[in-house]
Amino acid sequence: MSSLNRILNERRKAEDGVKVRPTGERKLTGRFSAPDDPAPDDPDRKRFKKKHIFLLSLIVILLGIIYIPQFFIKDVDRDTNVPVSFNKDALSEFATLLESNPDADWDNDGLANKTEKVLGSDPLDPDSDGDGVYDGYENSNHSNPVVYNKNILKKAVKKEDKKNGSSLDTPYMVGDVILWADNYKAKAQGSVVKTLNGYRFTGFKGFAQFSSGRYAYRVTDNGLVPLKYNEKENIWKISGDWDVLLYDKKLEEIALVRVGKKPVLMRRSFFSDVLVTLLPEKGPLTAVRCTSLDLLGEESKAYRAYTEKLNAVNPVPERLSKNMNTLEDYNTVRNVIMNDEKPVTVSLFNKDKGELIGLIFAYDTGGIYSLPRFIISDPLTGEMLGSITVTEKSKQIIDANGKRFVNNYFDFKGMGFDSGKGDRISFFIQ
Repeated sequence: MSSLNRILNERRKAEDGVKVRPTGERKLTGRFSAPDDPAPDDPDRKRFKKKHIFLLSLIVILLGIIYIPQFFIKDVDRDTNVPVSFNKDALSEFATLLESNPDADWDNDGLANKTEKVLGSDPLDPDSDGDGVYDGYENSNHSNPVVYNKNILKKAVKKEDKKNGSSLDTPYMVGDVILWADNYKAKAQGSVVKTLNGYRFTGFKGFAQFSSGRYAYRVTDNGLVPLKYNEKENIWKISGDWDVLLYDKKLEEIALVRVGKKPVLMRRSFFSDVLVTLLPEKGPLTAVRCTSLDLLGEESKAYRAYTEKLNAVNPVPERLSKNMNTLEDYNTVRNVIMNDEKPVTVSLFNKDKGELIGLIFAYDTGGIYSLPRFIISDPLTGEMLGSITVTEKSKQIIDANGKRFVNNYFDFKGMGFDSGKGDRISFFIQ
């Protein structure tokens, strides 16, 4: 059939009411059915849409109530910061004492006080920039003692290992703990110190083996968490600044769920693990994993020294030329209060504010979740001024002669003073 006849035939059929597929139109395959949904202005459709919006809004509000509060809840700081009067005359007294002793080396870092003044380093801090190397060693090895050098200690440890035929995989001992570091940064800058309750790790990542205890737990804000344990090697995984407690018996693990202020205890199970994973640690509905020991509360002891009202305090000028922040100093003061029941006079010094002289008349050992404290009174009136917390710490140091050793010290904070910001402390026993 010619094209003209085909077109005429299609037109004739169209005029007779027969539906004709136009010439050249592609034939569609497959079956199609009209949608069964209501029309856009159908009332059922509107109700259906409103219902889903309401449910979605309800879910969003509920999730907000559960998860958002955790970002606004702050932990209670036990640090005691009370208004105190600083003796600003101590600032000029310190400056005079420093000028009068130019050739002395108060911090034993290998630099005389007059040299520290020229370099801008701290005459009472052997490691002014905190990079783990004494100022004198840095200065003699063409390194700036007031500029933090992140590689100098790491390079020294690598050099020492090479000299001794050791490597990163070689275990080493700090105190009574055997360590295997993950990398040279952890080996150089990481350390561990024994505390009253266990061990405190600083800057360490790797594995540790302890001399006692079959079960190890990390102290967190929400309870004790078991450390990952390699039974074959008898080592535990450490990953940062952790406080670790050791026990001979395994502690029972519990999930603590709080609905508002009401606590609900659950034995560890798949369901409790799901709740701990999904729910936040802070807010109106929370879930945290803890142990049976956490439910017993804090165990701390307070020791009070026998004191009488003092008529006067005669601090020696040399107190300003010392920073007595070693663990040996801390243990001496603690033993005097606990065993001898005698008070200890303390000098707290800030280079901008001045000095506070007080009398340590009591010592609180702290507990699992709280730090030890020295409780201080006014030496003249006997009125309580406040307290400072004590944190035992440890770090590796290279001394003025290039020898590496572990420095055990303590940080203190409270009453407007903070050793982390360069404040100093010294003691003199009555």
